[in-house]
Amino acid sequence: MEETEANKIVTELQNIVTKVAPKAVSKVMYGGIVYARSAAQSKNLFCGIFVRKDYETLELDGGPSLIDPEGILEGEGKTRRHMKLRGLSDIKKKKVRAFIKQSFGM
Repeated sequence: MEETEANKIVTELQNIVTKVAPKAVSKVMYGGIVYARSAAQSKNLFCGIFVRKDYETLELDGGPSLIDPEGILEGEGKTRRHMKLRGLSDIKKKKVRAFIKQSFGM
């Protein structure tokens, strides 16, 4: 993936998290940017953004409990699900904002 496209995706994901959860705090961790609900809940993560070679990944905590009738989310972990974003259009197509809201609200 072209570096500028990756940067645009990451920036847009960060903007969405900031709008959905204005009190969220971010930190670099696990090779990406992770978000906690607030400084007081800094260990209570709800999502993370990771840059991969061919795509960006949005990781969502509470994954198995997230409502996903269209089967957008991937993974079978006990606590997380993720989605691969290969272009800016995937952000809307994969309903990123709705999934971040769900994960934040858990």
